[in-house]
Amino acid sequence: MATALKESQVSVLPPNELKDKMDICAQLTGRAKSFVAMEALTEYLDGRVPQTEDLKAGVGRCRRRRLCKRARRGIGAVAL
Repeated sequence: MATALKESQVSVLPPNELKDKMDICAQLTGRAKSFVAMEALTEYLDGRVPQTEDLKAGVGRCRRRRLCKRARRGIGAVAL
């Protein structure tokens, strides 16, 4: 049994320059502005979310290494 995707609504107020670009893209492609906005947001988030997750994981590893090095040297209390 297929499950239907739930849709929600988000309101944004883009700067005029961005709205103009969206209008041009919609006209050139024959798509609705909402489609263009959804496509752009999806593409952005598909790249941004994994990148941010990787950065956070890297920062966490770096912090843990520093804490471990400090603990080995006997500097300060370490709470992991």
